[in-house]
Amino acid sequence: KAWCDEQLKANKLKRNKKTAEANKLTAAIDGLSADIADMGANIERLAAEQQQLTAAMAEATKIRESEHAENTEAVMDAFFKHHDIWPKARKNYIFFNCMGLDDPAKVTNHL
Repeated sequence: KAWCDEQLKANKLKRNKKTAEANKLTAAIDGLSADIADMGANIERLAAEQQQLTAAMAEATKIRESEHAENTEAVMDAFFKHHDIWPKARKNYIFFNCMGLDDPAKVTNHL
């Protein structure tokens, strides 16, 4: 009988130890699963923000290009009028612009 009681006690201790380990591992799995879910939500949020930023950058680039074209036109108008070369330059403006000669100093060298 003493031997059986000893074995039952030892088995009960082993069971309790293994149950505690299993509970600890289950809690760790649950915690990691929650972390995975949070990270997945963060990835989705960041991907959406990235798309918004890409669209905003494209819009900003479009605006900058438009403003650059307007500014180039204004600078060339002012330069040509100031140097009294407007009639000749106006005729050739499209040619100069296509050649990448949007700097008035470059344009005067070609007149």
